[in-house]
Amino acid sequence: MPVRNEVCARETRVPMPNEKHQPTQLKPYLLIVCAAVLWASAGTTSKYLFNAGMSPYTLAQYRVSFSSLLIFAYLLVFSRDTLRINVRDLWYLVVLGAVGMGGI
Repeated sequence: MPVRNEVCARETRVPMPNEKHQPTQLKPYLLIVCAAVLWASAGTTSKYLFNAGMSPYTLAQYRVSFSSLLIFAYLLVFSRDTLRINVRDLWYLVVLGAVGMGGI
């Protein structure tokens, strides 16, 4: 019986055009660098806005509103099912909203 070479015996698979490709290893690193740059620039930007006369409460409201809109837009485009609210969970969201607003 002839000896089989394992390297030659492996089957190479070519992805079909309609298959989703696996993310590259570069993407997580780019996201980490982006988060670090945004985090590092937040202090400088905040200080500039405070010196220009903006109150900390106004800046916090702008940051929360802007990030909420970005997350909503992302979920609307890429994961629409995540935005659906189960009727059973509606009461929890009402209580969370009331307690959260009461904390402010």
